[in-house]
Amino acid sequence: MATIVAPPPRASLPRDMGRDGGSGPGASITHRTGVMLGLAAVSMMFIGLTSAYVVSQGLGPLWKQVHLSPLIGINAAVLLASGYAMERARRGISRGWLIGTLVLGVAFLAGQVGVFRQLADEGLYLSTGRQTSFYYVLAGLHGIHILGGVTALAWAAVGMKRSTLELTSLYWHFMGGLWLYLLLVIFL
Repeated sequence: MATIVAPPPRASLPRDMGRDGGSGPGASITHRTGVMLGLAAVSMMFIGLTSAYVVSQGLGPLWKQVHLSPLIGINAAVLLASGYAMERARRGISRGWLIGTLVLGVAFLAGQVGVFRQLADEGLYLSTGRQTSFYYVLAGLHGIHILGGVTALAWAAVGMKRSTLELTSLYWHFMGGLWLYLLLVIFL
């Protein structure tokens, strides 16, 4: 008995996602979905770490409280101002506002380094206790994500495409909201 094997059906890409690198409308949805999935993963990481932080508060005497210094408040204001600048850049497709956002993002990172130095001057290091360890880890991971956002801002400033601005804005606003969430968890 002879068996006929048919070739598998050929999958074809939609016309807007062909050889042009996925720059059509379908690609925009795909990119937005990718950013949203990435932000969901970041959310799960920070939710896991903050739940460990909350549980760790009740474990015993190795809890040395990090205080809310004025520089942490200034940093929060800088990040909120960068969110405003990002929104102006997105709505007006403005390179000037986008570069302003980038500069404010770098200022936030410099401020975070300043906060880490202040903590070290007070004798609070990564290994001092659980609370300081959590602060360093949470703020450090957030800083790494802000650095990624600054890189994305620089990339967006080069191309100045509406779709890139939309995705970068989504990421940047998420990072601003995440910082406020972390401050509430740590200092309340």
